[in-house]
Amino acid sequence: MSTGPLRRLVELVGYVMRRVVLDPVRDGVLRGHRWPAGLTAIVWAGYLLYALATVTVLLAPWLRTRLPLRVGGVNTIPAPMLALVQVVLGFALTALFCAALHLRRWLRPLGWLVVTAVLLIPLNLHHVPSSPELQGPTLWTTLAAPVALGALMVLRWRTRFAWWEFVVTLVVIGTALYAGATVHGVPFEDPTYDRTLGNLVLMAALLSLLATPAMLMAGAAFGELTVATAAWTGTALRRLIDTPPDRPAPGRSDGAARVALGLLLIGLAGLRGLQLATDVTAGGLANRLVGLLGGVWVVLLVAVAMALAIWWADRVSGDFDLRPDPDDIPEAWRANLPWLAMILGVPLVADQVIGQLFAAFGIPAVQGFLERFNLSSWLGAVTAAAAAVFAVRTARRGLRVAAAAAAAFTAVVTASTINTLFGIPADADAGTVLAVPAVLVIALALLLRGRLTVGRLVTLITVLLLAVAWPYRSWIAEPVSALAFGGISVALMLGLVWRLLTDGGYARHGSPGFPVPARVLLVLGNAFLGLLLVLMLAGFGGNFPYRPDNVEALGDQNLAHTMLIMALCLGCVAALAGRDRAMSAGDTVLR
Repeated sequence: MSTGPLRRLVELVGYVMRRVVLDPVRDGVLRGHRWPAGLTAIVWAGYLLYALATVTVLLAPWLRTRLPLRVGGVNTIPAPMLALVQVVLGFALTALFCAALHLRRWLRPLGWLVVTAVLLIPLNLHHVPSSPELQGPTLWTTLAAPVALGALMVLRWRTRFAWWEFVVTLVVIGTALYAGATVHGVPFEDPTYDRTLGNLVLMAALLSLLATPAMLMAGAAFGELTVATAAWTGTALRRLIDTPPDRPAPGRSDGAARVALGLLLIGLAGLRGLQLATDVTAGGLANRLVGLLGGVWVVLLVAVAMALAIWWADRVSGDFDLRPDPDDIPEAWRANLPWLAMILGVPLVADQVIGQLFAAFGIPAVQGFLERFNLSSWLGAVTAAAAAVFAVRTARRGLRVAAAAAAAFTAVVTASTINTLFGIPADADAGTVLAVPAVLVIALALLLRGRLTVGRLVTLITVLLLAVAWPYRSWIAEPVSALAFGGISVALMLGLVWRLLTDGGYARHGSPGFPVPARVLLVLGNAFLGLLLVLMLAGFGGNFPYRPDNVEALGDQNLAHTMLIMALCLGCVAALAGRDRAMSAGDTVLR
């Protein structure tokens, strides 16, 4: 008797782990299937380098106390870590350029332009005409690299990927990095100043902008895991009870299950209330109430936007019976997260990237011209408009959950922009606060009408479980941080590793304008850009002028909270509707 429930509990935990961790990794990791010769070796080399850099980030505080430091002004970094930074930078630029070689034709010169700009930054081209000491062999060696890369781009214009492209590009970029970032320049008056370190800090100004989408996606990782865990725990609980959904027969086992679930629901509501009471005691009741009032309209706007998107998608699909529920969200979210991160990140840094590109080519006046214009007030409008277009496109394809995600993101960005313009304080946890009274009201209404079934109880418990777990979404980084000698970069690194393991699913299928090798290399290049910044942040001991953790926080604030509100709303709607989809149907239809 005792082994049965224990074994089922173990099966429940295993089921949740498989759905939350193993399935996303299986579906999202880069996996060779009819890849061109040499691509598998490149991916494995990238994985090994990524693993080495990850371990280095985790051990960075310990390494800084035991290894000789390279000094560049106020910046210091262990000497081996500086060499690793250069290797990671070379691999990232090589992967991005080789990916650009096989993208759509108008994107190829853009890839060449970005990689060339990074290589030219240490040359200070606007000072070269007036500084004869800068006109040495290293200048011409570095300038030869863009010419060689341009020639390679022309040579490979109409051809498919070949492994030697990566090798040749790596040699060219590595030579340019050594000549430009390590050797080139005027000796500093301070003999202890490390020229390489100073040049890498200059290059990080542009690299940090290019890595913005990767850092935004990393910031949403813990929120994604929390939503997925709560959603699949609810589904696993249904499997554990082994009761058909919405069965009206009030049998003994059904009645006992409903009583147990009702007690669990009340307990979770009480636990969330206790959390809120603790927060109010720490932060003050008046401030919390004002913030909650500002957050309520954000949640309502998200709910309305999602309803419109799902209604539109229903009209296209013609199937009005299938309804999305919380466990439909994680897979659809991962598929659309790169687009949402681009929509959020590109307007955020576009003007700065343009200025940095012109400055790298020796025209710093454009950068100064752009800095005189305050474009921040337009960023929210541009982001919201782009997200709305994406929501319309997905709704017109009949993709319910994807359209709901894009619509929810549009609403969050719009509300955040309005709140910022008018100085309206908004509590980011308003959704989890509203979830408690919403669940209790729904449960009471269903109980009075005799429709509080096991399926509906489990759905409401899922909503409360998410509300309770959300404040602790980043706790997973705490034990790892303790084991890895602490450090501010641990949460960032874990988010990036999760993204690398789960975001490569779209690279398994290609198109003429976006073939598989280009997708694979783009995944690697994007991952290594984020890794590069975290490696520099960890190596500098947190004293880094470009803070990727701030961008990560923006991803958590905008992307992860969008997913949270989306899951809470869909959970409440699913409980009211009382329609539980078939497990097989939703996996293929609700995307």
